[in-house]
Amino acid sequence: SGSNMAGKTTFIKMVAINVIFGRTLGFCLARDARIPRASVMACIRTEQSVESGKSRYFAEIETILTFLRHDGGDGPLVVVIDEPFSGTNTTERVAAAKAVLAALSRHSLVLATTHDVELQEMLRDRFDMFHFTENPQVEGYFDYRLQHGPCYERNALKLLAEVGYPHAVIAEAIALAGASGRSGTTDLG
Repeated sequence: SGSNMAGKTTFIKMVAINVIFGRTLGFCLARDARIPRASVMACIRTEQSVESGKSRYFAEIETILTFLRHDGGDGPLVVVIDEPFSGTNTTERVAAAKAVLAALSRHSLVLATTHDVELQEMLRDRFDMFHFTENPQVEGYFDYRLQHGPCYERNALKLLAEVGYPHAVIAEAIALAGASGRSGTTDLG
């Protein structure tokens, strides 16, 4: 988990690539590694298609269903999913992600990213939590260091302000997020 642009997707991609390199080429991009004897399946960026009539969400649910249907007959899997079900509403996204990730973790090594604090809490007993966050002391704002534990920081509204969204829009968003209990930050400078 972690802040927007802090390195979550890049991290899980690199883990997947290193497992693939280790299993197929006999090396990986690390000082030391224990590469599982497992195939890699990933759902990182699905695309919508006007031609097929599939939305990004529908393409994602089809892909993740193939992970669930894997029976382990070909060996274990490393499953990598970036922000599962992000193309739908919050309530159903969190519920579906919790159920699917819990089911997958019964027979696969699962790496998943999320911004949903609620999902982190639901999976706490089944998954080890790690996060990335911003560090204002570092040039570029992110130190890209993996930290143990869940992330409760939110930076989406800060980023809107940083790129120049109108102050009135930011103020309204902060008020709405605060009213719903979802804002991790209210000080945007």
